[in-house]
Parts: sequence; C-alpha cells; structure tokens
Amino acid sequence: MAAETMRAVVADAPGGPDVLHVTRLPIPSPGPGEVRLRVAYCSLNPVDVFARQGRWPGKYPLTPGTTHSGIVDKVGDGVDRQWLGRRVLSSGAGGGCADFSIGALTMVAPFPEGLDWKVGTVYRGITATAWHSVVTAARVQRGDNVAIHSGAGPIGIVMTQIAKELGATVIALCGGPDKIAYARPYGADHFIDYRRDDWPADVIRLTGGRGADVIIDGNGGAGWAKNYEAIAANGLILLMGATAGRGPDIPQELLMRKSIKVGAMSFPVLGPILKGRDDAMLLDAVRTGRWRIPISEEVALEDVPALHARFERRETKGRVVIRVGGDL
Repeated sequence: MAAETMRAVVADAPGGPDVLHVTRLPIPSPGPGEVRLRVAYCSLNPVDVFARQGRWPGKYPLTPGTTHSGIVDKVGDGVDRQWLGRRVLSSGAGGGCADFSIGALTMVAPFPEGLDWKVGTVYRGITATAWHSVVTAARVQRGDNVAIHSGAGPIGIVMTQIAKELGATVIALCGGPDKIAYARPYGADHFIDYRRDDWPADVIRLTGGRGADVIIDGNGGAGWAKNYEAIAANGLILLMGATAGRGPDIPQELLMRKSIKVGAMSFPVLGPILKGRDDAMLLDAVRTGRWRIPISEEVALEDVPALHARFERRETKGRVVIRVGGDL
C-alpha cells in the first residue's frame, strides 16, 4: 500500500526564491516527545527567508514555516494523548509550509482563546518583539521622539501603537507612498520615505533640529549609517533585525562625538530569559483591540515561492499569512 502524501514547500539547498518548489512528500510520523500538526495557517517570518538563503541555521532539504498553527492529530511516545484534537501554535520547529508538521511538544503551546486562526497564528512573535524593543530595550519615555524603520511592517506598526501609548512622538520610516498609505491608520505622527538619501534631514526638521531620541532599526544593511545623522545627542539606536544584511562597522569616534548609544534586541535570546513574563498582557492587548495586528493578505501554499521573492524585493506590507488547511 502506497504511503499517504502531503503538499510541502521545499528548498533542496540554500539560494534565492527560485530554490523553493511545491512537491508531495510522505506524511511524517512523530517520534518520542513529538506531536504532529495538521497545519491551518503559517506566517511568513524573516527567519524563514534567512533559513532559505542559508543565513540562518537549518537542515536541507528545508521546509520553511517557523511559526504556524494547527490541530494535533497524532502524538509520539511519551506525549499525553489529551493533546490530540487540540488547537495549538508551533514556534521554532519549522516545517509549517506543509499540510502536516512535526515538532517537539516543548515547541507547541495551546492556541490563544478569543483570537481567530490568522491573528492567533501571528500575534505573539509580532507583539513580543515590538513590546520588548520599545519598552524593555529602548525604554521609550513620554515626550521622546522615536523613529521606527519599516514603519509599514508588522512589528513596526505594533511598535508605533506601543510608543504612542507611552506618550512618544512617532516618525514612521516607510519604503514609498504605498507603504505610507498602509501604515497611516495605525497612528504615527509623521511619515518619511526612507528610500530618499536625505531622510535624516526630515527627522531633524520634524524634531525641531534635535534629532530622534530613539531610532529602532530592523533592517541593518548599508542604510544603517544614516541613523547616525538622524539620532539626537545622547540618543539610542536599537538594532532588532537585519533584513537588509550586515551593516558597516560602528564608528567609535562618531559615537563619542554625539554621545550615541547603540544596542540590540533579539527576542529569541531575550524570550527564554523573561520566561513569558508579559505574555498575558500581550494577548490581552490584542484580544481587546488595544493593539491591532496588521494582516495585509492571505496567500495559498502554492504561492510561497513567489511570496519569498516579493519579500526580498521589499514589496510586502504588514504580515502575510499562508493558508495551508485554513480554518480547521
């Protein structure tokens, strides 16, 4: 009897979006301490792109999909059968761009009550990264001028809402008019197209000649150096991502001249230290509508290769979700 098969997005080796293809694979079985999920939705996260590019640890053949949701349909030895039939979130195990995924029980958590499938799939990584960037790492205060890169991205949009709650003035840096229009309903005070080389001059102008007290940058790359022009004396530049790649070396003499602080926030590192300290608050903020999660579109599993290409061209806005099994 032939083995049952499933759809899966696979990269056989690191490379560009063209290495991804949709194929059929045998449905896997969970090993000891593992569960199998029938996947509902998957989030497109930057780490999925990094893993496909070879910039993030991963084994090949690789099926992306670090963050996804579904229903437990089979358990391995040592796992309580009460997990069967439960809606869960899987984070960190990967493999979500397939009809079925396997993950250690330690990588799954009960699906949050009160959220729909799509919001529930993506909210935690977005809100935790945004909250700990703005509050734990940057320590934004009332009256601060805060410039946020990727202001039309999912984390940038939630950081905007958090910084506004704290009483800051927010300058959203967005890649073009379409992205500015997408970000505008989420409450930033000012919008700048960061594709223009002179965007730091606009930050200086909007802050009355002072510069931004805090700049939060999830891009890095060659554009990182522009932050030094836009930051206020004694300001903080926070790196919390590197979607544009490695940036130039930090010029020590410039840091001294403006008394600039440079820091970083990585939630995969910080999360285990905090041990879920703020999880209940983050969920409540989304469940009550205090923070809005920007889901811009839903694509089919077969569209994942094209979606990776669009992400690399910086054409996506908000968070894109991938429909695998849909609302199970």
